[in-house]
Amino acid sequence: SKMSMLGMGRRMMKKLMKKKGMMSIPELLAEAKELGVKIWVCDNPIHLMGLHKEDLIDEVDEIVGVFSYIKEASESEITLSF
Repeated sequence: SKMSMLGMGRRMMKKLMKKKGMMSIPELLAEAKELGVKIWVCDNPIHLMGLHKEDLIDEVDEIVGVFSYIKEASESEITLSF
């Protein structure tokens, strides 16, 4: 992120989230998984960066292509992308 500011951005965001009483990213991920959320990662950036599934956080369920995502998303009740 351009907001990282050599790591300061991350620390500032963590501090601000704690101050506002928000869950941390690991807590949010754990809560999402408990609720049955599937976490998919787009394969294009993964290939561009030379990454593999083992390089990603454990919460990632699958690496999928855009057409697989669109197919599954069209059959889902709720879909969030970012």
